[in-house]
Amino acid sequence: MGFGWNGTRVVVADEGSYTCFVRVQEYNSAALLLLVAAPYSKPEVTLEPESNLRPGDELALTCVAYGGYPKANVIWQDGSGRNLTDNITTSVVANEQGLFTMTSVLTVVLEPNSSFNCRLINPLLSEERSIFVTVTGW
Repeated sequence: MGFGWNGTRVVVADEGSYTCFVRVQEYNSAALLLLVAAPYSKPEVTLEPESNLRPGDELALTCVAYGGYPKANVIWQDGSGRNLTDNITTSVVANEQGLFTMTSVLTVVLEPNSSFNCRLINPLLSEERSIFVTVTGW
């Protein structure tokens, strides 16, 4: 749901400190902080290499989500729900509107059946987007 701001929609650049003036019998003012948030798209995962996967091969999984704000916390987990913390690279790129594309790359050694969960958590919205993938090596 959008929030109106002088007849226009709020954009990332509107984030910051403001003063609100109220007149009842006399003027009073109060400071406020406007925080901006936008939900991310559902993440997508790609594999490198995509085919001829064998157990013991090194595999790079790239998880991408678009159009969110602020920066999300990205968590990779295995099929048992354990956090994977080694060999992860996460980057953030802003578009013209200031919304972020989050890209996270996990590098693993493939087992015969490996499952992975990429989770993005928007800290301001307390909103989570995730994708679960299973990779089979022959």
